[in-house]
Amino acid sequence: MAQRELSELKYSMMVFGDPLNSHQTFMDQLGQRLSVVEESSIVRSDVIIAFVAGTDIKAALQEIPQEGSKPIVLVVLHHTTEKDSMNLNRRSVNRQQVFIVDCLFYGDQGFLTCQSNDKALKAVTLHLVALGASERSMPKDTIGLFQSVLHFFVKILGGFLVAVGFDFVIHLFRRRR
Repeated sequence: MAQRELSELKYSMMVFGDPLNSHQTFMDQLGQRLSVVEESSIVRSDVIIAFVAGTDIKAALQEIPQEGSKPIVLVVLHHTTEKDSMNLNRRSVNRQQVFIVDCLFYGDQGFLTCQSNDKALKAVTLHLVALGASERSMPKDTIGLFQSVLHFFVKILGGFLVAVGFDFVIHLFRRRR
């Protein structure tokens, strides 16, 4: 697929099995990193992001349309109680333009906060940037607010430290007398 000029990448989402809303958590976190928008029509989308709860990847790939040969991000969700203890191995898929990542989820916790899931999110972010998505940056309003708060604290702490330092020097001078 050629690099897009627009910064917003359109994706269609497909979910296989019951990932206990882990797919939504994954997409929320991805949306914080990238400028992406969900497209209900696979034909009008730029990429298909498919979530497979379990290991039946072959069956899921048969359900994903092949016409137009859109890039596919396949997120395999493994149900486990152990964070990062699972040996996630790469598997080969006999289909063009399929990018696979493994993630972990568990019952009432859903999408787990763990190193494996962080790595998967980073990998998908880089892959989608290569397809034309743009990374989100901190809004200018937020940067300005952050700078104002930082300057405020520097002034307060700076004045405090200068006063403490001056008192300390006077104290040392008086001790020498």
